[in-house]
Parts: sequence; C-alpha cells; structure tokens
Amino acid sequence: MSTKKNLQDLFDKAAAKPVEASFDETRKAFLKGSGGVNSTSAAQGGKGLIIKIGLVMITLIGGLAVALFLFQPDQIAEEKLPEEIKKITADKTTVSVDEPSQSSVENTTQATLDELVAPTETFYAKEDQLYITPSDDAVPIRLLPPPRIDIEGVDPLQEEPKVLPTLSEDDIKDNNKRKKKMLQALMKRDKRSYAYIPSGSFTFKSKPVSVQAFFMGTAEVTNEEYGTFLNDLIIQRRDKDYWKARPDESLWGKLVDGNVFALEELYFSHPAFAEYPVNNVSREGAEMYCRWLSEEVRKFYGKDKEMMINDVRLPYRAEWALAASVSGAKMPYPWGGPAVQNQKGCYLTNFDATHFTDAKECEDCDGRENAAEDGGLFTVKTKTYMANEYGLFNMSGNVAEMVYESKNYGDLVGKKGQPGTAGGGWMSDVESLKIDGKDNHAGRTEGHPNIGFRVVFSHLGSQLIGTRGAPAGSK
Repeated sequence: MSTKKNLQDLFDKAAAKPVEASFDETRKAFLKGSGGVNSTSAAQGGKGLIIKIGLVMITLIGGLAVALFLFQPDQIAEEKLPEEIKKITADKTTVSVDEPSQSSVENTTQATLDELVAPTETFYAKEDQLYITPSDDAVPIRLLPPPRIDIEGVDPLQEEPKVLPTLSEDDIKDNNKRKKKMLQALMKRDKRSYAYIPSGSFTFKSKPVSVQAFFMGTAEVTNEEYGTFLNDLIIQRRDKDYWKARPDESLWGKLVDGNVFALEELYFSHPAFAEYPVNNVSREGAEMYCRWLSEEVRKFYGKDKEMMINDVRLPYRAEWALAASVSGAKMPYPWGGPAVQNQKGCYLTNFDATHFTDAKECEDCDGRENAAEDGGLFTVKTKTYMANEYGLFNMSGNVAEMVYESKNYGDLVGKKGQPGTAGGGWMSDVESLKIDGKDNHAGRTEGHPNIGFRVVFSHLGSQLIGTRGAPAGSK
C-alpha cells in the first residue's frame, strides 16, 4: 500500500505543476533547430526523401538479383540453355555458336566453317535440316539453310542460272572474219554458196505448180555457219536469243540408238565437224538464224544497199521441190531415176540403209557394214555426193530439211505456215528420200538429229506463185 501511495503522490505533484511551453512553441523551436524552413518546404523535402528511398530499394533489389545470378551459374545455365543444339547465325564464311560461360550466358564464339567441319564429323538429317556432329560427345550443330537468291527471276535452288560462254579476243576476231565472209557471199550471191533457181512450172503430186525465181543455199547450213551466228549473239550479249537458238545436243542420246556420247560432246563444237550439217536445232532457232543473216547483211552494207537483197528465210515446199527436181526434170530423186545406187552399187546419198532390201553389192565399199556403205554412219559433210544440175548438194538424204507449207498448193500441203521437212535424212528409209516422199517429221518444231535446214531468199521483185499462177496469199 505504501508503494501505491507514493506513486500517487508523484502523479499529483506533476499534474499540479504549471505548463512551461505550449505545443506551438515546441513546434517552432523544432523547426528553427532544423534550419529555419517553413512548413511547405518541409513537405516537399519529405516527398524527395521518399523518392530517394525508392531508388535505394530498387538498387538493392537489382544487386540482390545479380548476386543470385553470379552465385548460382549452374542452375541459371540449366534453365537458359537448350540441351540439344546451339543455333548458328552465319554470313557465308563464319558462324556464331552460343555457349555457356562463367561470366555471361550470352557469350558468342566466332568460328569458320572450315574449323567446324572436321574429318571425324558425322552428318544426319532431321526435319529437313543438316546437322554436323564434330565428335561423339559434342553438341550437334545445326546449319541454317542457304539464303534463296533470285537472279533475273531464276531460283538457284530449282535451276542453275545459265551463263553465256566466254569468248577470247582471238575468238571474237576469228568469228568476225567468218561472219564477214558469210555476209559477202550473201550480198554477192556467190555461186559456191547460193544457187540461182529460175522461175518455173512443174507437176507436183499431180498438181500444176509455178514458182518465181529465188536463190537457195547450195548446201545445208553447217555447224561452223550456225556457230558463227551463236558466237555473234554472245558478242552482242543477246543471251536469251543464244539459249533459244542453241542446238540441244542431248537429243543425240534421247533419239538415237546406241552409244552416241561422243556426238553429244563433240558434234557441234569440234572443228572436225565444222562442215557437217547443223542439227538438233529448233524451228525457232532456224528462223532466228535467217533473221540474223538478213539484219547483219543490211547493217554491214548500210542503207544504200539494204534493198538489194530480200529477207533470208526457210523455203516453201514448192520452192524446195522445184529446186530439188530441177523444175520437174529429175524425179523421184534429185539425181533422177528410180535407184539410190549407181551401176557400181555406190550409194548416191546418205540414209538408213540397214533395211534396204533392194541393195546390190557395192564394188567400192571395201566390205564396210551395210549401215555405212552409203558413205556415212551418221551425217556426212554438206557437200558430199554429186550436186544436181542447179548445183545443190544433198537435197535428199543427210538431214531432212525444214520447209513451210502453204495453202495455195492444194492437196500437196497442209495449213498455211505449217512446219514440215523434205528429202529425208541419215535416219530415213529410202522412200522418205523421194522428192514427193512421206514427211516423217511433219509438224515438228523441236530439234532432231535427223533434221537440219538450208536457206533461201526471193529474187528481187518476185513473189511465190501458187497453183494456176495466183500470187501467194490470194484466194
């Protein structure tokens, strides 16, 4: 009791004691001791203090995260890195491989493809991707597919872009000489290259036919002549025309029985075949050759002489038949008579004699196989055998020659402009050699080992005349 009483006495004394300072006085004394700022400044200072505290807390949290990251690398790497493959990003010769590191998971190592591809590698495919495993215990590396590059609309993954052959300065010089020689022969109507075929009338397949005068190549267009044309396209950088006109040498293997690999590789390009007839040329390629001759001869001689020659072209069948038969005097073959052998048994043309049952023994054939007894196992030079009276070689045999049909000639032709061939070739039977024989390549526009062509151009001021003397194209 005495203790409680003593405490009560103390409280009573304190309560009775007078107040020495009010709350307001105490607040003013506190503010004065803090630098004498007013209440507004104090409030703003409080807000700044809160921002500072927030920044400190963010810094502490960030530091804590870094610390956790640095002190637990194995756990982080296990979560971040794929277990199978590290992606390579490359540009032609280098690739980057993501690897774990003590300092940073994002560390990238540069390496060349040569360094990655080792003799001990194994390759395997997975979901159309190529994987390389340098060793048994290494992580497989996935190579990204190559970029798709379009070159003039050609997809390299689908078709290899075609590149024009390169001609040396000597090649260009030699080609220009050959071209000049060809153009001069054309303009001068050189008799060795072009025969004059006078106008005439004759009966062809029981129909009377009249044809105006024209000039015709004495021989089929050769590999050298057609090669000069192609080389000139290269010189002029006419790449699209070049690839359209180029012979398709793969047709040897596709359309000829036996091993003809050497012909595929050499026939059109080797100098030994320079004077042989060009073949495997499309109808479009032959027409391009004709236009090229017409254009170049005019450019060569200039405007003053550009009207001295008509356009070079392929012959109409009636023109070809008139020239082959010497205006109807030589039938059914260009040399006249019913036989393809002379009295000694020598063949008069180049054709497929393997199934020629009426053949007689050839005195000058030296025991050669029947297929080559006519002088050639395949084609022969364009000026082989005897020329006819107009000076034209191989109008029958060697290669079947491209012609145009025309509606003006009644039953002997098809539709106007329909492609055809005449005279047969080295793959043809004896009946196809006849001037009015069956056309085994009627309607064909693609190349063929048995098809070539020769050119014609109309005599100045002349027109092709149809049945009953009507101008071509008239009704």
